[in-house]
Amino acid sequence: MNANVVELLLLLGAALGGTAALEAYLVRSDSAHPHVSDDLVRPPRY
Repeated sequence: MNANVVELLLLLGAALGGTAALEAYLVRSDSAHPHVSDDLVRPPRY
């Protein structure tokens, strides 16, 4: 495979799986640092 095909596949994969990967990353960082993402994303729940 040449570099252009690999690049195209990476771009396609990023377009298709980008939102899912971002959600998974946000969920993981949320569980790791709940107070940080609460301050950034939504108001704290008391």
